[in-house]
Amino acid sequence: MTRQNDRRTRRAVLGSIATAGLIGVAGCSSSASSPTETTSTNETTTTANQTTQQTTTTAEPQLAETEVFEDFEDLSQWSVEGGSLEADDSTVYAGSQSARLERGDGPVVLTRDVDLDLSSENLSMAFRMDSPGNAVVQLAIQAPDESNQLVLGEGVRQETSGNWLRIDAGARDVTGLPELENVQKLSVRVRGGERNTKFWVDDLRRVPSPEEGHAVVFFDDGLESAYTEAFDVLSERDMPATVPVVTDNVGDDGSLSLDQLGELSSNGWAVCSHTSTHTNLEDISRLTAEQEIVNAKEWLVDQGFETGSRWLVYPFGGFSDAVTSFAEKHHDLAFRYVGTRSIGSGRVTEPMTVSRGDASDLEIAKKMVDLGKLYNDIELFTFHDINERGDGLAVTPGEFEEFVDYLDNSSLKVTTPETIHTDLRADVSDGG
Repeated sequence: MTRQNDRRTRRAVLGSIATAGLIGVAGCSSSASSPTETTSTNETTTTANQTTQQTTTTAEPQLAETEVFEDFEDLSQWSVEGGSLEADDSTVYAGSQSARLERGDGPVVLTRDVDLDLSSENLSMAFRMDSPGNAVVQLAIQAPDESNQLVLGEGVRQETSGNWLRIDAGARDVTGLPELENVQKLSVRVRGGERNTKFWVDDLRRVPSPEEGHAVVFFDDGLESAYTEAFDVLSERDMPATVPVVTDNVGDDGSLSLDQLGELSSNGWAVCSHTSTHTNLEDISRLTAEQEIVNAKEWLVDQGFETGSRWLVYPFGGFSDAVTSFAEKHHDLAFRYVGTRSIGSGRVTEPMTVSRGDASDLEIAKKMVDLGKLYNDIELFTFHDINERGDGLAVTPGEFEEFVDYLDNSSLKVTTPETIHTDLRADVSDGG
């Protein structure tokens, strides 16, 4: 499809989404090479005196090259509203300084003039906050003006302070019909925290967009409804899913059995780690946190789920710098949780803190399907339980099948974390 025809298609579909009240936007298209096979040895420490080695064949990730657009070494081009802006050479992700924002009574917003073509790119930025809490970080793109504006970004759910995160900006909202090849103004918006809360931003990069949109469907906690309610619905449509299991709970009442996990795995599902006891890894000692990670991985390998053993989902989304360092020792990808909203992402730049949101709000989940289809986002849908009550974060069987039908009618490629690892990552190693 030519760029002109592609733009016409997007205009038409954006119009229908806006009419339905389901609006948002993200990046477009790029290319990625096919993965090559390599053999790696993952070393897992099981006790102080015992080491087990598991050799598996893995695909070497193909990392897309990125380009630094703003290093925040010169803040003179930025204006600020709703707070203050200062250079900070003591809290830095990359280079010699970052931009420190201090919140006033409301959201703090940085804005500067630009002249960018983002028709085949996403944006990624390093972010940090000084206190525990929730925040929403957005990159607002005027293309070319305020009446044609894209808002990219994601939520941050942080139990402890001091962690740098990369915001791999996905779709949030859209106004008008933005022309991504003609971006004239860029804003960084941060909402959350209390008055005088400090935020830092650094290393804003242009990242090539994937060639097509992708979806990964998670069933957290390894509950039995993933098998009894979801398996047949997805199998009829040749869709895989991913089950983060609490390994100590396998076979318990209400949880998946080992036989059920084996059947899911043999049908293309990924069975991955949700640690051994589902304890928030931030709330326990470093030694215990690593043991939670190690024990679960060892169990997965012993039961034949070698591929899934390479992926970790943090319980309650909780992590710290120490926890991510343990995750990196034992896993290729680790996923955090940002709360009750499905989110889209561009290529993953930080494999130990990949963002996911909840998919229990069906209308928002459908919106993210539309956006992923239009702008080649990576959509990560997190379900917990499927039951007739549909209470809490659960959905009913009817709601789940409605979502799957909607997903099936899109052009999103439904896949597992393996594809994210091999094909949908980007390199920021020259930065932080």
